[in-house]
Amino acid sequence: MKISIIIATFNAAKTLNRCLDSIVLQLTDETELILVDGGSKDDTNKIIDSYGDKVAVHISEPDKGIYDAWNKGVKASHGKWITFIGADDWMCEGAIDSYFNFFNNNGEDFDLVFSKLHFVDSCGRNIRNVGEPWNWNRFAHRRLKFAHPGALHNRKCFDKIGYFNIQYRICADSDFLQRLGPNVNSGFNDVFIINMSAGGVSDSKAALYEGYLSRKNNKVLSPMMNLLEYKRMKLAVMLGKIKRKLL
Repeated sequence: MKISIIIATFNAAKTLNRCLDSIVLQLTDETELILVDGGSKDDTNKIIDSYGDKVAVHISEPDKGIYDAWNKGVKASHGKWITFIGADDWMCEGAIDSYFNFFNNNGEDFDLVFSKLHFVDSCGRNIRNVGEPWNWNRFAHRRLKFAHPGALHNRKCFDKIGYFNIQYRICADSDFLQRLGPNVNSGFNDVFIINMSAGGVSDSKAALYEGYLSRKNNKVLSPMMNLLEYKRMKLAVMLGKIKRKLL
């Protein structure tokens, strides 16, 4: 098994068909699709079951949030490479083939492989594009233009540092990358992989504070620089909200 695709769900019936339809047509005998549900009360699990054997693993039980679900998915997976997709996101046409082409052209001696994605609004219209080669310094200062969905994680990363820290409710994916440290061997697949629904809590006060704590705990920046970055990001978010109100 080459690639495991993990999707965490909770009451995701409104968007899940679009997400799964974009993936199942791209599956090969070297890929597997894993759904980890947090005990949905809507038709999420019925939708998952309707895809039959296209879904290799279907877990549905109460969990402690998305990162707990991701951890369950990793433990149930068999792929050398693991990627995570949101239930309200959908995969671009040819995305999986592009990763196989990347490996054919560049080998597989990587810890992480990043790609590009489209941020889209509720109507599916493109808002902006994100994606650039991995750079530790830009990441540490929260200036790297990337998002986690669609990135490939070599299984050896989880073997090395463990799973996502579920004490973080919003920023455990960033914490995971921080724990891997600056010497990550990364590749860049210069292809759009995911249409990612904009919104969420990534720029909320809680997210900014979690990011501050994770950088502090992982000693990513000096204490003073970390505090300055935290204040800078709070100011940037505040100014962004003011700008949107004025438009």
